[in-house]
Amino acid sequence: MSGRDLARRVLDLALEFGLDAEGIEFFPVPAGTMQEVATYGFLGRYGHWSRGKAYHRVRVQGNLGAQRFYEVIVNTEPPQAYVLAGNEPTEDVTVRAHVAGHADFFRHNIWMRGLAEGAARRLPLHRRRLQDYARRHGERAVEETLDRALLLEQYCAPFGPEDVLGALARSGVMAPWQRECLEIVREEGIYFKAQQRTKIVNEGWATFWHLRIMRALRLPLADQLEFATLHSQIVALSPGRFNPYALGLEILEEIYRDHGGGDGPPPADALRALRRVRAFEDDTALLRNHLSQRTVERLGLALRSVDGHAREGLVEDLLPALLLAVGSGARPQVEVEQADAGLTMRLRHVHDGRDLDLPEAEVVLGDLQALWGAPVQIETLAAGQRLVLRHDGRSVVRRAD
Repeated sequence: MSGRDLARRVLDLALEFGLDAEGIEFFPVPAGTMQEVATYGFLGRYGHWSRGKAYHRVRVQGNLGAQRFYEVIVNTEPPQAYVLAGNEPTEDVTVRAHVAGHADFFRHNIWMRGLAEGAARRLPLHRRRLQDYARRHGERAVEETLDRALLLEQYCAPFGPEDVLGALARSGVMAPWQRECLEIVREEGIYFKAQQRTKIVNEGWATFWHLRIMRALRLPLADQLEFATLHSQIVALSPGRFNPYALGLEILEEIYRDHGGGDGPPPADALRALRRVRAFEDDTALLRNHLSQRTVERLGLALRSVDGHAREGLVEDLLPALLLAVGSGARPQVEVEQADAGLTMRLRHVHDGRDLDLPEAEVVLGDLQALWGAPVQIETLAAGQRLVLRHDGRSVVRRAD
């Protein structure tokens, strides 16, 4: 069977399994371009020195053979899949089967809803607007605004009743071009954070279906062995780290088995259960609702003790640590309590058991105050005591209550 026939067969099987995989656009690209897409998340996205550093790191790792990207799929409509030029035939077929799962997830998961439409046009437009602002207002001024906006976007998750960047863009005292810089950073933050908060369930979904599609292809034995080797690399486990492909796959496989799924055609009950997960859950919900002791033991998940040694854990011990490591859980959750133009912006840190890094918080408050144009303050807990940090434009004052 020719490569084109295999590609068509992969799509046919994806559709037979009920995946929404029509219309995917595939772009074979060299390794350097693949590394750029993996770093920036989108070809033609606006540049920033922080992404340049990340790209350099990825490029070095790739040149050393420590990291290889077989594909990167971009959440557009239709989905755009960048695949590594020169992939071997079995690698190419596996990638296409995997991408079919991603496309289906992008089109049906609630956290992705509405983000794909127009993304291929909007993100390059953002780059052109920022380039125009740099010509008109100076590269240094634009970079300074982006530095502050990106720091806030990284430090404060862009979700909740109103996020910090949204409040700034709405009521901050700044020039119109600066306001649009904030809106661009916020819009792209929401777009990419949706993918970050669904990394485990999305990769698990794509891996679950590439397994089914590849088995259904009934490839020659040599190709089956090559696929088995490739799949084992995808789900390989490393000491002290969890693999989102392996963790997502194992959880979905357990849901599948618990609803009657086996080696034969997927039963209706199992498909309904899986599709509910695909439609409504992010990584936090997936772990809260479905992580079991069986999965913990099958994957050998462990906690690190104080002396640095790994110890096997119960699911109730591991779950809190995992939840703090996935999606936006690794960053402070900050809610806006008051953001009226010209008045003090009041924020509240939603304490999850981890105290803020106070020196870092003071730096962030300084950048926030510079954009807001009036005092800013945040309420938090430090060593169990209520603490308020306030920046008035000159210095930070800490007040314990």
